[in-house]
Order: sequence, then C-alpha cells, then structure tokens
Amino acid sequence: MAKKDKTPQGGETEKKHAGGRPPIFAEEDALASRMDSYFAECDEKEKPYTIAGLALHLGMTTQGLREYQEKDKFSCIIKKAKQKVEANVESLLLEGKGSGAIFWLKNHAGYKDIQQTNLADANGEKIDLTVNFVSPPHNG
Repeated sequence: MAKKDKTPQGGETEKKHAGGRPPIFAEEDALASRMDSYFAECDEKEKPYTIAGLALHLGMTTQGLREYQEKDKFSCIIKKAKQKVEANVESLLLEGKGSGAIFWLKNHAGYKDIQQTNLADANGEKIDLTVNFVSPPHNG
C-alpha cells in the first residue's frame, strides 16, 4: 500500500517519488562487473572497445556515462574503463588497423598535433617557433 501524507486541510495524498529515474547502478561492484562483461564480449568477438559501445552495454547513453562519471563513487571506475578504451584505440593505431584511430584520439582523448619549426632572422639568429594545433576541450 502506498504511503500517505497529510494535507494542510487534514486530508491525505499519496507520497510521491523523490523525482527522477532510479539509477541503473547503485553500487560500484555492479557497474564494474557489467563493464568487465563488455570488455570480455569485445575480446571474444574481436571487436574494438568504444565509449558508445560501453555505454550501450551498460544500458545508458554516452551522456549518461558522463553523468555517472561525475558521481564520486563511480568516477574512478569509469575513468579506468575509458582509459582501457583509449589504450585499445592506441593499439589499433600502432598496429595500422584503425584508420579512424587518429581522429578518435584527437577528438575523444585529448591528443593533439604539434609541429615545431626553426627559423632565422635577417642576422641569422635562430628563432624558435612552436605551433600547436589544438582541438577544443572535450568532456569525456
């Protein structure tokens, strides 16, 4: 039976839920276990790890995953999982298997191109100039 609250007029109303959707994961162990099953499934099927794939496996969106990362008790677990995805993308790049890996690393993992050029002025004095091509900050 639903709990009832008293109204100022002496009547009763049903007590409402505190609001919002109940969390998918209440405990770190449940989240960690589900993440482990994602990575194991990817390994079994020889598929690369992705943030979107991880989020889908967890039953949420990538935005939902970012929101869970904001919660202190899940932050470390999610950061480690994202690091595992990043390491997998790096491996694909180094193995020459991921044509989109450079794009992904620049746009999702904060990697950037750096070009350094040495110049000389009219007197032959060396001028060092560094140009950094940086993409805008990305949360995630």
